[in-house]
Amino acid sequence: MALWEQLAVLGAGSFIGSVCKGATGVGSAVLLVACWVIAKLAGIDAGPLQVAVLLDAVTGLIMSLPLLYLVDVRQHFRSCYKLAAVVLLFSALGAPAGGWALVALPQSQLQLCLAVVFATFSGVMGTLAGMPGPPLIVMFQILHVEKQVVRTVNALSATFNPRFLAYLVLALGGSLPALPLPLLGVGTVAAALGLGLGQLLQARLDQASFSRLLLWLLGLSTALLYASAFGLHQ
Repeated sequence: MALWEQLAVLGAGSFIGSVCKGATGVGSAVLLVACWVIAKLAGIDAGPLQVAVLLDAVTGLIMSLPLLYLVDVRQHFRSCYKLAAVVLLFSALGAPAGGWALVALPQSQLQLCLAVVFATFSGVMGTLAGMPGPPLIVMFQILHVEKQVVRTVNALSATFNPRFLAYLVLALGGSLPALPLPLLGVGTVAAALGLGLGQLLQARLDQASFSRLLLWLLGLSTALLYASAFGLHQ
């Protein structure tokens, strides 16, 4: 694996994902993994997927404080603190199980585990709203959550990030690979630039455009799940 290929692919993914995150509060992981998948299909070695998701967790935590400032969390906190608390609580409950499965299960069992989780939520949400998919985006769409509330909830979730803590424990235990310092530096700078651009773009998004963008991310998430099912994971 050439380090420069990994820097280019994951740096671009961090930038593009953070543009979306700055505009909507979500999407950084989806777009970073999408760049990784595209590189994989193009024959470019961007390293293991574990490094990509670890990079997103670390840069997401670093960018969470600027994001809290950009979304003006004090203004919107009263309208979303209950929703944010529920998201954080159940994310924290699920993060250790997901981290353990990531490193402990063979790929065949991991796919079955993911199938159980996503099929369960897909069935519930699909029956409720006719729109199965990643649960949080579906929830925002079902409840018609206002754009700034979505951004604030996700900014708070990024700050108190149970996924990062789960990955940190696994990395310290040697179960996950360490992030190369050049990659962390490039990813952080790219994420900061992307977050700033996303903040500028979000002012141009009305509620209808914002909802369409979330649906686009929902479709991309589904496509990435299919890509994983076909073995694009290493």
